[in-house]
Amino acid sequence: MTRAGEPDAEQFGADAHADTVALDQLRVAALIPALRRSYVMSLGSIAVFSALLAHTSPIGLLAWLLLRGAVTGWSLWRLGRPDFDSAPVPDTVRALTQMLLVGGATWGLIPFLVRPDETQWQAVVVLWLFGNQSVVTAVCAPHRRVFLAAIGSVTVIGAAGLLTHGGSFSRVLAALLVLGGVYSASVFRAMHGAATAGMTGQIQNARLAASLAVTNARLERLSSTDELTSMMNRRRFHEAIVDADGNLRASGAMLIIDVDRFKTINDGLGHQVGDHVLATLAARWAQQVEPVGFIARLGGDEFTCFLPEVSRDDAAAIAEALRDAASAPIPWAGPSISATCSVGLTMADAGTQVPIALARADGALYEAKRRGRDAVVFEADATEGPEGVHSDSTPTR
Repeated sequence: MTRAGEPDAEQFGADAHADTVALDQLRVAALIPALRRSYVMSLGSIAVFSALLAHTSPIGLLAWLLLRGAVTGWSLWRLGRPDFDSAPVPDTVRALTQMLLVGGATWGLIPFLVRPDETQWQAVVVLWLFGNQSVVTAVCAPHRRVFLAAIGSVTVIGAAGLLTHGGSFSRVLAALLVLGGVYSASVFRAMHGAATAGMTGQIQNARLAASLAVTNARLERLSSTDELTSMMNRRRFHEAIVDADGNLRASGAMLIIDVDRFKTINDGLGHQVGDHVLATLAARWAQQVEPVGFIARLGGDEFTCFLPEVSRDDAAAIAEALRDAASAPIPWAGPSISATCSVGLTMADAGTQVPIALARADGALYEAKRRGRDAVVFEADATEGPEGVHSDSTPTR
């Protein structure tokens, strides 16, 4: 069991897996455009070294150029396919590994096909391969597996090709090429670490930004929503119905709803039951009001709603629907709970100050309570009781 305040192991594992997936996605996202650029830029080095070595082994050089052109075209075609970037990361990594393995092998074939007799031109061939090792190290810095495929193939096959030339100098060049591969691996390690650190920072920043966004959204919700009922709170209700001057932006009906004898329910059955009653009634009332108006919990067992642009008869019908909704039995673990509500309402014109409209509705609610509760009373009718006499007694809500 996880103690309060301790990190949840399952959640920690889920976050770690999500970070790994995100890191793999960033590696691939950085690798693909770098490869596209490198294939295009390699055309310049191919042109330069081909010009230097053209007279030493023209047939072999032509064969290599045709091979390299085919591999480059094939690679650019695969990288340019619309579905390549959207493929699952493991599939993309597998494809990139194959691509770089073939590409590195193609570069490694240079000593097999281009075989100058003079040692200085043999050195030029190795210099060409050194350049490829450097490019591979820089381009493949985000991903170790792809780098190993590329650097391994060009180094091993290139060194083998140099050894087929025979002679001590060719063996020295082969050894230098292998050392170049080892050095490239050392440089790659540093570059890969820096790239990983940068990508990890991006992931952490993105997670922090997402966490802040969730926190801000939650704070905004808490500041504008009643936690128990998920209704608007007083502040959000006021913002929804007022104009720039703080007065009602539309004419309509203002209602105040109070659960009758709620203190008896809350104290007699417990606060948990009381909360359940309020949440249930709030859900029922929201279904009646939200399609045509705004409803909010003012606090405790008191609610208010504003129905814009409604007639007196329509407002009365909705108020009666709210009263009927409250009287339906409320299921609970024990016997169903019975509750009633009283509703006071008033008609208000656009431009009316909200406190005045609420005070008028509250006066009507007072009269509904005085008349015995479970009643709907308009503010215009609140000065007369059932027998035309206003009572000075103060009802208990």
